[in-house]
Amino acid sequence: MKSKSILVAVTVLFLCACTAFGTIYFDDGLTHDIDYTINDKVMVDYGEPAMQTTVSLLDNGELNNSTEIYGNSQFNMLGGSTHSWFYTYDESRMSIYEGWMYHFQSYNTSQVNIFGGTVRCFTTYGNSEVNMSNGVIGTGLSIFTNEYSHLSISGGSIQTGRILSYNYSHVDITGGLIESNLQTTNRSQINIFGGSISGDLLPYRNSQIQIFGSNFAIDGQPFGYGELISIFGGSFVDEPVRHLTGTLRNGGLIDSNFFIGHDAKIVLVPEPATVLLLGVGGLLLRRRRK
Repeated sequence: MKSKSILVAVTVLFLCACTAFGTIYFDDGLTHDIDYTINDKVMVDYGEPAMQTTVSLLDNGELNNSTEIYGNSQFNMLGGSTHSWFYTYDESRMSIYEGWMYHFQSYNTSQVNIFGGTVRCFTTYGNSEVNMSNGVIGTGLSIFTNEYSHLSISGGSIQTGRILSYNYSHVDITGGLIESNLQTTNRSQINIFGGSISGDLLPYRNSQIQIFGSNFAIDGQPFGYGELISIFGGSFVDEPVRHLTGTLRNGGLIDSNFFIGHDAKIVLVPEPATVLLLGVGGLLLRRRRK
């Protein structure tokens, strides 16, 4: 009997010691600055109608549970850190300037702008949009763009394992240091205009990677322009290693191995000035033939 009483007492003490997490709502249309630790779930503008609430995470601020922003709210990350999943929905906007973010997922027509800081990884869905002009995406994990979403990279450093674009999504790269593999599938597309590209190129299953530039070479041999396709027509893992180098339209270089699977392709597109020269050359050739 005594042992049972002790067991009950220990159980009660354990349950009392456990932290009960709740939910904090910011949905009043005001501006809230967080420079403290929140262990509860956070929801911004969850109710109807949306109130255009603004929440800013400052230095010393920590969000240790999931965070969801809705409606047409604004979340600004000016420092601090998040240690759980972050979700953007509807017409909401998130801007990351400083600090460290564990992971975010964007949905609907929400928009995320990465101006700085460090993001471990992220995933995009629906018609959402992510624009990265600075900052760092951490190592080892993947970025996924899915379901008509759009990722635009004009600067910063991406060191993830891969950027995977699939299901009608597309990625535009105009700058930045891209060390991750670039992978496309299922009618998705990656367009490369600039930056420094060194990861593998892996298009497969009715998708393509377009590369805009000049001085292209395949395995050290000048190639010119046009389409590159699979050699064996199967999975890209069965393809031999081929290597692409070139100068990109907006500056920077591409220096990547590539493997093309199924009916996918890599398209090498000349710069506008080169297209003009090719057109003039063709016109002069036709005149000479006349």
